[in-house]
Amino acid sequence: MWIWVNKSDTLEKEDYIAQFKEHFNVDYCVLYFIQLMIFAQTDNLGKNAMFDCWDGVHWYPRPYDLDS
Repeated sequence: MWIWVNKSDTLEKEDYIAQFKEHFNVDYCVLYFIQLMIFAQTDNLGKNAMFDCWDGVHWYPRPYDLDS
């Protein structure tokens, strides 16, 4: 996953979206970022970003260290 994230600035928008869907569960990510905005969990946008992968293919962001 991190190799793809590091190369994301060189991808065209359409390619980035298609590859995002290959690596992340899109619906789960949308709900996660809505939760971040509603509860102002700014800590999870940077230094406390955690991801889990249960199927070896798709990554899922998860709340962590909710002290901000």
